Amino acid sequence: MRRILYILSLLSDDDVDWLVSVGEKLDIPVGMTIITERQPIRAIYIVLAGRFEVTIGERRTKLADLS
Repeated sequence: MRRILYILSLLSDDDVDWLVSVGEKLDIPVGMTIITERQPIRAIYIVLAGRFEVTIGERRTKLADLS
């Protein structure tokens, strides 16, 4: 959480206001894929609570388990 707070602290107030105005809060179900390798990324995800895994390839090799 400290890292994201640091990154957000670098934004101007106008930037934060814009993120809030265009952003959308989502509750992501367990097991849902939000970013797929070799596919365009259409959103920025900021995790406010919970945990997630970062995997790669068809075998879903785990790169990280973050909370």
